[in-house]
Amino acid sequence: MHAAAKNDTNTRAFFPPLPHSADAAAKGPKQSPEEARAPPTIKAEADEVVEKVVKEAGELGRDAQRAIHEAEEKVSKEAKKVKATLKADGQKLSENRDNPVVVGNAVVWTIATVAIAVGAYHKHAEGKLDWQLAGTVAGAVAAFGNTIFNSALKQSNALRKDLDAFAHAPAAASPALQGQISTTLTSLSRTIEDYQFLTRSETNAEKKDKAEERLKNFKADLLSYRAQFDQLKKERDAAINISNRNELLGRRPHNAPTPENPYAHVSSQGNSAFAPADGSAPTSNNFTAEEQALREQNFFQAANSQLDEFLDRGRAVLGDLGQQREILKGTQKKLYNVANTLGSTLAIMSQAISDTFARCKAEKRPALVAYFTCGYPTIEDTVDIMLGMQAGGVDIIEVGIAFTDPIADGPTIQKANTVALANGVTTTIALEQVRKARKAGLRVPIIFMGYYNPLLRYGEDKMLRDCQQAGVNGFIMVDLPPEEAVKFRQSCRKYKLSYVPLIAPSTSDKRMKLLCKIADSFIYVVSRMGVTGATGSLNTKLPDLLARVHQYSGGVPAAVGFGVSTREHFQSVGSIAEGVVIGSQIVTEMGKAATGQAAKAVQDYCSHITGRTVEAAQPRPLAVAASDKDTAPAVSVDSVIRDEDVPSEPGLADQLDALNAASNGTAPNPDAIPSRFGQFGGQYVPESLMDCLAELEAGFSQALNDPKFWEEYRSYYPYMGRPSSLHPAPRLSEAAGGRVNIYLKREDLNHTGSHKINNALGQILIARRLGKTRIIAETGAGQHGVATATVCAKFGMPCTIYMGAEDVRRQALNVFRIKLLGAQVVAVEAGSRTLRDAVNEALRAWVVDLDTTHYVIGSAIGPHPFPTIVRTFQSVIGKETKEQMKEQIGRLPDAVVACVGGGSNAVGMFYPFSNDPSVKLVGVEAAGDGINTGRHSATLLGGSIGVLHGVRTYILQNEHGQVADTHSVSAGLDYPGVGPELSSWKDSNRARFLSATDAEALIGFRTLSQTEGIIPALESSHAIWGAMQLAKELAEEDDKNGNQGEKKNIVICLSGRGDKDVESVAEKAGIPCTIWFEDALAYHGVPTDVFSLYILVADIEQAREAMLDTADWYFPMSELAWSASENDFYPSLPTLINSLISKLLDAPHDTRLQRTMALYVVYLYGHVKTLKDQNFVKHIKHENRHFHDDALAGYNIGTLPVIAEERRLRDEMRYEGEKNR
Repeated sequence: MHAAAKNDTNTRAFFPPLPHSADAAAKGPKQSPEEARAPPTIKAEADEVVEKVVKEAGELGRDAQRAIHEAEEKVSKEAKKVKATLKADGQKLSENRDNPVVVGNAVVWTIATVAIAVGAYHKHAEGKLDWQLAGTVAGAVAAFGNTIFNSALKQSNALRKDLDAFAHAPAAASPALQGQISTTLTSLSRTIEDYQFLTRSETNAEKKDKAEERLKNFKADLLSYRAQFDQLKKERDAAINISNRNELLGRRPHNAPTPENPYAHVSSQGNSAFAPADGSAPTSNNFTAEEQALREQNFFQAANSQLDEFLDRGRAVLGDLGQQREILKGTQKKLYNVANTLGSTLAIMSQAISDTFARCKAEKRPALVAYFTCGYPTIEDTVDIMLGMQAGGVDIIEVGIAFTDPIADGPTIQKANTVALANGVTTTIALEQVRKARKAGLRVPIIFMGYYNPLLRYGEDKMLRDCQQAGVNGFIMVDLPPEEAVKFRQSCRKYKLSYVPLIAPSTSDKRMKLLCKIADSFIYVVSRMGVTGATGSLNTKLPDLLARVHQYSGGVPAAVGFGVSTREHFQSVGSIAEGVVIGSQIVTEMGKAATGQAAKAVQDYCSHITGRTVEAAQPRPLAVAASDKDTAPAVSVDSVIRDEDVPSEPGLADQLDALNAASNGTAPNPDAIPSRFGQFGGQYVPESLMDCLAELEAGFSQALNDPKFWEEYRSYYPYMGRPSSLHPAPRLSEAAGGRVNIYLKREDLNHTGSHKINNALGQILIARRLGKTRIIAETGAGQHGVATATVCAKFGMPCTIYMGAEDVRRQALNVFRIKLLGAQVVAVEAGSRTLRDAVNEALRAWVVDLDTTHYVIGSAIGPHPFPTIVRTFQSVIGKETKEQMKEQIGRLPDAVVACVGGGSNAVGMFYPFSNDPSVKLVGVEAAGDGINTGRHSATLLGGSIGVLHGVRTYILQNEHGQVADTHSVSAGLDYPGVGPELSSWKDSNRARFLSATDAEALIGFRTLSQTEGIIPALESSHAIWGAMQLAKELAEEDDKNGNQGEKKNIVICLSGRGDKDVESVAEKAGIPCTIWFEDALAYHGVPTDVFSLYILVADIEQAREAMLDTADWYFPMSELAWSASENDFYPSLPTLINSLISKLLDAPHDTRLQRTMALYVVYLYGHVKTLKDQNFVKHIKHENRHFHDDALAGYNIGTLPVIAEERRLRDEMRYEGEKNR
């Protein structure tokens, strides 16, 4: 604790402060006693109660006050209970934020309760409890109850006065009084609730009856006040509404002039034609018969005169109305002109791409469509590059929106994406660059090209609206599935934007026919199978492909891309296509240009390709810049929105039916596998993969319904080692508290050492049925790579495994095994160099050779039907578990637990139990350094919905839709996505997901090794930790529900063995694998039977030097403050840790040790092993496994941000040193 905190005399420092303290209330604006509704003696009341408590507690109370600051460790357990009680009670009190009385009372209650609780603990520690102190508690409660009663009484009296004043106030009275009444009603309601709570806890029957009677009266008064207040508000609202309505309609007495009716004539009874001349009221005896006749004559004359005046005024009114009508007609005409202008502008934006192709056709030349990545080489170059393209003869510009995982792009575009993202480019910045370019005079159409996830994250409707306003003409989405593409195209039409479909050589005639029909400006034709990139030659089958496209396009232009790089390519392709797309070569030219010269290099290159130049554009308004004409033609509003002006094409329902129809094109396939799990799933992949996925789905569906296939699959069970065993783990159960039985499903005993063989064998059998002769796969931990290489070796099939370079380093043993089995290993250096990048490269490699190659995806991820295929083959885990548990215990388990990365072993274990509500499904994700640190792989707990690797699911991404880097000690869980079915179970609450940090996984690794003699994979170690925590929860549930009968049962899916991870664990611990740091402490005298102390370091090599090579860093443990007795253990352990740190820092040892302790100590974590009280970990920050930053700084160890900065500086120094060498 800081010194400032120790010197603080405020006893409330022991607990978190209330949201609104009395001090804060006192600092607010001054209020009158009536407004504040609080007695002026609240401070005196508080002081009186505290003084009373301390006085009655005597020396015990004063000891309690001192103990609050000096002995927090000794009362941790008891204070926590008090804190929980106060939190539950204080929540209601703290809500009364507008009532200083209640706030003050809460402060008094906190002070009194803390002092009494601490004093009670002292007495309890001495073996006796002074019941006089309990009386003090009762006195404090009574004092508190009286204060609340007085507060409620004052509030009730104030309400009566305010309601009476409100009833006699005019209808337009100030709203301040109404607001004051409303606030007081709320405050009184909360005060009554607080009084009711105290009434329930009253032990004296007489006082309790009296309090309940008061409470009944208060509630009745409150109901009456509210009813009266509501009635008064209704009456006032009605009066105000009538007044406002009359004001709005201009209603006055019929003869009163108004601004709306200035022709009204003011007349009253006094000047009426029927009134006597003197203005008095007419009577029957104030005139003679002659006078009566004369008066009647005068009346008719006056009446005729008034009628003539009324007619004249009516004619004037009609004249004014006529003038106003003409003005309205003029205004309406102007509005129509504005609407026509806007409509024609939108029509121009929609038609700009089509007009461009028409102009190029008239000029007898192909259109050049040029691509570049926004933000490459810098954001500042973007506008100049677009203007340079226009000057170099480019007809249409494709602006690439950078994405972290561009699976359809080659190395050139990948690099451009990486650089652009490093420059900080976002979708918002891309839109801003388009606006600037339009203002600078850019006239050519602009198309945004990219992947769906950034658009999904930005918001589809918002993106389309902002693009229309910025001057974007259309979209090319690389990875939209069919149904999403059709819906997105409909949205584009709403904003008069174009949607450009892609067609690949593998696209079937059926799909090609539909895609051509939904194209409204041009069709992007991929010239060859593979990813983007310039090549030295063109596809010889391109003429045939374009002939097919033109057969179905109905005259819609086609632009060919992929591989075009020279003028000869441009002329060759342009002779058979309406447009030519160049991208990778342009990006290459940018990269070769000197700083600031990228725009000039692009202009020169494009001018060389087209053989022409265009005059520099002059800035002009966007609506004009979108057309070649200086003025937009007048187009009526009706013609812009009429349906008959829209080209004939299939409706949305027709398009979806066609896209999802069977091969005969007439009816849906009844055996089709659902492609989604709720909102998750789908096929978000490039067009070139669509028909290949359809082929795979058809082959899998046939195998699924073919008994011979399953007979063949099961014939390999002896080879695989199935069925895998299931057995209890009694010593692990004891380590988890001994209240729950834990069982292990031993997938680690399968051939190749994990569950991966289940899926690898099944998929390769399907590949063989489809006629595929080559296999590719990705792997993280190496287990899937080993399994795939093993099956390929058995069937004699060539195999290539893609593996992140970091995983190659971490899993060197499995890399050797894969190569030993005859497969090739391709290390992926791109991106984060982990599983995610291996998936990217495997998908790119698959696109190149779809005819002969099958991609054996290793987890329940990827586009449909891969998640379903993987789940089907891995479900053998859960099916066997069901049968084995029924055989062994006669019923289903209470919970099944599995680690979750992509989710293959989890979905395999969970799916057979998904319809058994009695079985809890618990997945454990990799929390890495902690979910709050950002360095983790907990996708379901820390991610959001997005699209990655062809599937809509939960992913780890930033606010711009870019996929985040991940971290886990386990290579197999180091992935930023998860299977769509697990995402569906999360949202439906069918499955529950926990997380385990690297440190906790290491504890699980060690615990199973030392209790059951089984070394698990680091992936499975996460599940072991999660199961141990779940066991404790289930035991607590039994205690809470009074269940003391049969123990509950948990099954852990032990997905793999840990041979591959021993070296990684040794490195993570910072010591050789032959010794644990705890064992070293035990060797030097630390009584490890009482506690364990782990010091995990970040820099392995320097840790080894400091801890092992420097022999004299060990010092006699007798110098440390230590006591192993149970009574003195609580205060002694923190002292021991403090002393240990001090000794390590102050000892005159080699400076490497001090540097290690100062910079590389990450966690300090102590836990009790044999004491009855297992909750001592609460003394140390349990959530993050390290002390608060103050404590770290106080011991000169450095806070975590400081440690991170020191590591960064150290890495830079090491890099500079290696470079100099």
